Amino acid sequence: MDLEILKSQIFAAIQAHTEGSLPVTWDKVADKLSRQAIEHFLRTAVLERCRTDIENSVMSSCLIEHASELASDLDSYIEKSLIDVFETLDRESLPKLLQHTAEDLRGILKYFNSVFLQGGNRRFTLEVIPWNEDPSDIHSFKSRLLNIAIHPSHDHTEITHSRSFFETYASMARY
Repeated sequence: MDLEILKSQIFAAIQAHTEGSLPVTWDKVADKLSRQAIEHFLRTAVLERCRTDIENSVMSSCLIEHASELASDLDSYIEKSLIDVFETLDRESLPKLLQHTAEDLRGILKYFNSVFLQGGNRRFTLEVIPWNEDPSDIHSFKSRLLNIAIHPSHDHTEITHSRSFFETYASMARY
């Protein structure tokens, strides 16, 4: 029974840090992936290729003509932004998060050891490997999540999805 209490306290501490801190941390470092930033990027890219004499308007035929380039530009923008975010998380945010979580877990273990394991030679301890001290780099956000985020594998339509987005938008804009 005592071990179940310890497990639930450890789980709650980890959950509190990850569920509480990761979304806030993401919001701080992923500003280039916000709706406003992507809209601004797309607006700029479209106007560079398809500007007309009428302010804030483009020809649908131009969107269709440049759909592949626009899709490629958008994919590159998102990829670069994700790389920046994942590198910042790996380098700055996650080591701090791990450190704070480890401190809370050590406190839980200290309390558990003092209350439930009094007088014995047994003690629970915690050894935390710092986030970015793994030379294999297999634990980083960038190495584990970047390919999933950039190249989804839903089916074989993702290759043409970006282009068809611009073509569909251009067709809808005609009406």
